[in-house]
Amino acid sequence: IFLVGVSAGKINLKIFRLFLRFYLSFTIIYVVLGYLHFFNGYTENNHVYYGLFVQYKLPRASGLVGDPNVFSFYASLLCLLNYYLRNFRSSFIWLVLVFLAASRTGYIFIAMSSVAFILFSAKIRPLTKITISLFAILLFIAFGNELLTARVYELESFGGRIPIWSAV
Repeated sequence: IFLVGVSAGKINLKIFRLFLRFYLSFTIIYVVLGYLHFFNGYTENNHVYYGLFVQYKLPRASGLVGDPNVFSFYASLLCLLNYYLRNFRSSFIWLVLVFLAASRTGYIFIAMSSVAFILFSAKIRPLTKITISLFAILLFIAFGNELLTARVYELESFGGRIPIWSAV
């Protein structure tokens, strides 16, 4: 609703920025509560504790959403939106939350959008744009095949669930 309102020019930008600050504040509080529970209480595998999802005994920030992958995508979008609105402090906090979510989706989204932002920026020289493009292509060639192969393996074994299901 807020994004449509901003694009249509129907909402005050100050109200929208206030909404972003409240959402960020509630998300941080919820994630911190999850970490407090994780370090002070008993946690089980694959459970959500406040704003934290525990998987393989490792905490992953899940925010108000509950799923770290979806949260990472939303946090990536809000990171870019705050950067566009020149809220650099909020943008940095959302970026930290993306890394706390430990989701490949968020990492790839942030990397791709950063490269796109640099390439479409008018302030950067063409030689720098070409260098960054080549570097991004080389990184994709070096690590992209490994990521895609790992994902195909996960799809073939249903994300490692076949051994679990075969025991039943």
